[in-house]
Amino acid sequence: MNRLSILVVDDRQEIRNLLRLWLESNECKVACAEGGNEALKLLKKGGLDLVVTDVLMPDGGGVNLISQMRKDFSQVRILAISGGGPRVTSPTALQMAQSVGAHALLLKPFGREQLLNAIRHLMEADLHLLELAALTSASPRAHRERLEHRRPSTIG
Repeated sequence: MNRLSILVVDDRQEIRNLLRLWLESNECKVACAEGGNEALKLLKKGGLDLVVTDVLMPDGGGVNLISQMRKDFSQVRILAISGGGPRVTSPTALQMAQSVGAHALLLKPFGREQLLNAIRHLMEADLHLLELAALTSASPRAHRERLEHRRPSTIG
């Protein structure tokens, strides 16, 4: 995956460890955070291409993180993941993530190939924007902003 720099955000350590293992085995550079507040600190350091975040977490969760990222880190792509919770179903959680700006969605449980395919799809869409921008001499950001009204893909 061309050495993507990915931040994995999940309140469950076993999920963070598994996703790190899968991503590092595909030559991605991976950082992990237990929640949204820790993730924002890592995002401020820069250098990230993608955030894979759980939607439902104790510290305000992925919804707040996604919303904040869209304001302050719009260049970083967002893959929201969820298996639901005691009061919120998985589809509802993913709809919340979509409504605040997640670029792609993935329903838990998912396998390694589903995760990697979701990431490839998301990053290839960005590559196409860059190529289109080069052809038309417009900025990639302008093309991305035009496409922001599109609904993110749901994979899973």
